[in-house]
Amino acid sequence: MATSTMVESANNGSELLSEARELPALLHPNTASADTTSDAPAAEDARDTIENASVPRTNPANSSPSPASSVPAEASSDAAMAEDSSIPVTAPSTLSDLLGFSVDEASEIGRLWRAVLDDGSDFTSWTLLLELAEQSVSSDIEMARQAFERFLRRYPYCYGYWKKFADAEKMTGHPERVIEVYENGVNAIYLSIDLWVAYLEYLMETSQTSPDYEEKVKTLFERAIASAGLEFRSDKLWEDYINWLSVMGNFVDVTAVYDKLLGTPTQLYYQHWESFKRHVEEKDLRQIVAPEEFKGLLREVTQHDIDINALIDDGTIKKMKEKLVAKRSIVYQANYEQISKRWYFEEKIRRPYFHIKPLERGQLSNWREYLDMEILEQDHARIIVLFERCLIACARYEEFWIKYAKYLEWQRDIDGARNVWQRACLVHLPHRPTVHWYYSAFEERQGQDVKASEIMRELEAMCPKQTLVTLRRISCLRRIAQPDQVVQSYEEALHRYSDCPASHSLISAKFSRYLHRIRADWRRAAAVLKTAIGIDPANERLHTQLVDLAYQLTPLDETYFCDCIDLAVRNDHLNVDAKLRFLCRKMEFLEDFSADIKKITDAYDDYQSMLATRGSGPGRVVPGAAIALDNGSVGGDLDETTAAKRARRESYTGGSYDPLSNCCYGEASVSNTVTTAASNSALAQQIPVYSDGYDAGAYALPR
Repeated sequence: MATSTMVESANNGSELLSEARELPALLHPNTASADTTSDAPAAEDARDTIENASVPRTNPANSSPSPASSVPAEASSDAAMAEDSSIPVTAPSTLSDLLGFSVDEASEIGRLWRAVLDDGSDFTSWTLLLELAEQSVSSDIEMARQAFERFLRRYPYCYGYWKKFADAEKMTGHPERVIEVYENGVNAIYLSIDLWVAYLEYLMETSQTSPDYEEKVKTLFERAIASAGLEFRSDKLWEDYINWLSVMGNFVDVTAVYDKLLGTPTQLYYQHWESFKRHVEEKDLRQIVAPEEFKGLLREVTQHDIDINALIDDGTIKKMKEKLVAKRSIVYQANYEQISKRWYFEEKIRRPYFHIKPLERGQLSNWREYLDMEILEQDHARIIVLFERCLIACARYEEFWIKYAKYLEWQRDIDGARNVWQRACLVHLPHRPTVHWYYSAFEERQGQDVKASEIMRELEAMCPKQTLVTLRRISCLRRIAQPDQVVQSYEEALHRYSDCPASHSLISAKFSRYLHRIRADWRRAAAVLKTAIGIDPANERLHTQLVDLAYQLTPLDETYFCDCIDLAVRNDHLNVDAKLRFLCRKMEFLEDFSADIKKITDAYDDYQSMLATRGSGPGRVVPGAAIALDNGSVGGDLDETTAAKRARRESYTGGSYDPLSNCCYGEASVSNTVTTAASNSALAQQIPVYSDGYDAGAYALPR
């Protein structure tokens, strides 16, 4: 693949933000991240045959669009979002067919090519392949280019490999290709000071005989300062610019650069201040300041308007220099205060560069706190730079991408936010469903319904066995008012998950709820639930939802409600406790709505019969089941504590144990018992009141 295909201008659209987010949400976004622990990036080790493409990006330092690597035609923006290791991949028959040049598959380089094409996250194989590529530049430059381009599309933050790629192109004797590689590199990772310095050194080395040498180098220095000058460790770049201007004899420009530098928080701030004072002390004042400033200083010192070309004594010049330094000192002191706020966080950054290995928890915590502090300072340019710095070190942690995009959206920078989402989804986190869902939600908020749906559709295609992804895609279709596609998608999902009862049940419950509440088709909703019960008969929640559906019918259908209850009671896959819950609901329903006393008493008899099969011991669910004792042991005889409790209960009922008093189920607990004497019975009834609001005493009817 030719290097020239990697350069393309960013396409920036203009869209209005529907609503701005509040600042506290930016400081503590409620985002689920799969990478909050040090070993989380291992989750991204999936098979990868779809090459990740770099996306257009905007340089936040100067708010101007920058050229960037484009998405190749063979990998659309959404098709490259994610891969799933469970998807079978059909590879071309030979490496030569895939790469477009001859490769011996039996050789070491052929083995490494196959490894990285089968698993793009195999970083070790990539590094070994690039070593061999460097060694073969003179004999096979096309193979070396393919290796570097494919690797850097997947890992654009590896600045060292951009330099190696440029060095490889230098050996071919094509300066324009070297420039192209450097341009792609500084656009992919524009905060890399080392990369800018290498680019500048190459330009100065190869352009010395050019008539516009000074203009070309100065322009590139200005670009570098605008892009990376706010980086806290950008001192080398500033110093090189000052030294080059000094060599060129442009001392007025040197002073202008110092004016910017002294107001910029950097690591070697004191060294720059001392260097500036030496610059003023050693040079002729007329050489280092513009005529307008020289005239102003002269007026302030002498209190007269004097011709700047007139002879001025050394004492006056000394005072003018002191005045010049004093003015810059105010800027320096203000900058020092800003540096003091950031020094604590900067000192704790141990790995400011990208690496495939996970970061320590303490490092992640430091980045979070640093970003929160910078957001509170409300310096937008510095916030952008810090986010970009953070993403270099934390590129594999989705929480920082989400936070960055939310911040830009809150700032009404829709194009910038979209750029962040694309970089996260297409390049750095192609396997993470959460960040893709956030991207889809972002597009939906901007009114891009088709785009939002397409993102979720492609994600589902890459993750066909992730139920949550399927449900979120269907939810997106529902919100953008595509009811026919919603129903079709639900049906397709039910068919796809027919071999997974848990997922099938969850989707059936959602589908049934949609049919009932949105489409007003309760019969079809009930049919979906009954089909799901046939696949997952032990799922009590499906029966509960079916009963709830029957309860909500208007007009009330007493027979249908009871039929739904009986369906659960007859289900041999449900335990006795579950059946008791359904019988209790039946009694309550009939008590509230039935006009037939026989149905009510029959329901109570059914409940009592079921209760008798439950057993009388604490914790007994069905006859023969293991006894869960109060001390945590299971099975065997009752321990002393449990036996004592049973004895106390029996003493309350005159020596007889009433099963109704121990019919708690699920998480319900007896909070109180009320004993009433029945005039026609010698046995007092224990009436438990359950924590879920159900009063069993309401069904203790006389026979």
